[in-house]
Amino acid sequence: MLNKFLVLAVTCAACLTLSACEEECDCAPTHECGNQVVEQAYGEECDRGSLNSLEPGASCRPDCLLAGCGDGILDPDEECDDGTANSNTLADACRQIVNPEFMNYFDTPDDPAFFCRQAFCGDGVVDAQEPCDDGNDIDDDACSNACALN
Repeated sequence: MLNKFLVLAVTCAACLTLSACEEECDCAPTHECGNQVVEQAYGEECDRGSLNSLEPGASCRPDCLLAGCGDGILDPDEECDDGTANSNTLADACRQIVNPEFMNYFDTPDDPAFFCRQAFCGDGVVDAQEPCDDGNDIDDDACSNACALN
């Protein structure tokens, strides 16, 4: 087995230096989502093999990206998820709230970076049922903490 690997390595090394033998060599690295190997160079965040799924509650999607707010799938811990229509600036849209527990991908690989939440009083966007929403905690300014005009 070692000899076969050595021959392949030598052949590939030769092909990489000669442009004429592209058809004879198949030495390019391959990428396959679903092989249970997280290939970060190809943008994979996870790879659970056959457990990659579009089902709500699955931690890894078939494109090898972590499940979470913005993927368009309503997971059990989400109030909403409208995918690319989520917005923190449009009225009545599903909001993407930063998860305070998410430090970085390496510390918390299965924690979502964002939570999906319905528009709410205090998000800084005036929604259909709100006369105002200044997004601050000052109750005695022009807009109260209950999103009512003072």
